[in-house]
Amino acid sequence: MAGDRWSAGGLRIPGNTALSGSANTPATSSSMAGDGSAWFRHGVLVALSQENVKPNSTVEVPVYIKVKAGNSLAGLQFRAYIDGDGSALEQAATFVPSAGLA
Repeated sequence: MAGDRWSAGGLRIPGNTALSGSANTPATSSSMAGDGSAWFRHGVLVALSQENVKPNSTVEVPVYIKVKAGNSLAGLQFRAYIDGDGSALEQAATFVPSAGLA
């Protein structure tokens, strides 16, 4: 297919391209609109890795969020990444909220 940058084996193929503009053109800059609060960390999501888990065992990983004083949490979304030796899970991973969550 024209424009493909991958080999049949899945390796990346280097290619050439024409850059628009001159190499001596100064970079453009932008200023943040507002007060920058979009980048302020209001809390942190925490979960600890579990190591040396025995095969066929159930693992519970506490996941919690620390919210800074004066802030609140209206919703939360996260993705759990399960890394192992490549064998499949015997049953699907589940999320069990604590009693205080609706």
